[in-house]
Amino acid sequence: MTNRNIAKYSTARPLVSSGGDGHNGDMDETWRASVDKRLDKLEESLNRLWNEVHAIKGALDWMKIAFTLMGAVMIGGFAFFGNQISALRGEMTAGFSAIRAEMREDRATTKADINTIRTEMREDRAAARADVAAQVNAIANAIIATRQLPPQIIQIPAPAQSPVQPSDKGR
Repeated sequence: MTNRNIAKYSTARPLVSSGGDGHNGDMDETWRASVDKRLDKLEESLNRLWNEVHAIKGALDWMKIAFTLMGAVMIGGFAFFGNQISALRGEMTAGFSAIRAEMREDRATTKADINTIRTEMREDRAAARADVAAQVNAIANAIIATRQLPPQIIQIPAPAQSPVQPSDKGR
């Protein structure tokens, strides 16, 4: 209890006895001291509570600052990574375009190579067919030659010379 409260209650009217022992003056000082002691404890507890509330408010202020900073860092991080991903996508697009161009060139070269190979294969097949045809023809001629009878040479005797007959000359 504060001094102002003590002064206020000390001027209060005394208790009136109503048939009992009444209230003696010593009790007022004891009562006042115990009330003052309890009020001091209550005031001390209230001050501690007030300090705790201010500490919590201060902690909450720091929590607000921490969450604000964490949010700002997260937003900045997402912005940074978004920018990096965008740049990476641009590089990948350029890389894929270069790969596509190389593939087109390779495809054109491959088509030309395939056409060259086809032409060479046609020529090789034609040469092989001609070679096989010549070999088959040679084998066929050999087979025919072996089946034929040997040529028969018949010798016809030369006509005998008849003596000249004079009879016809003079006529």
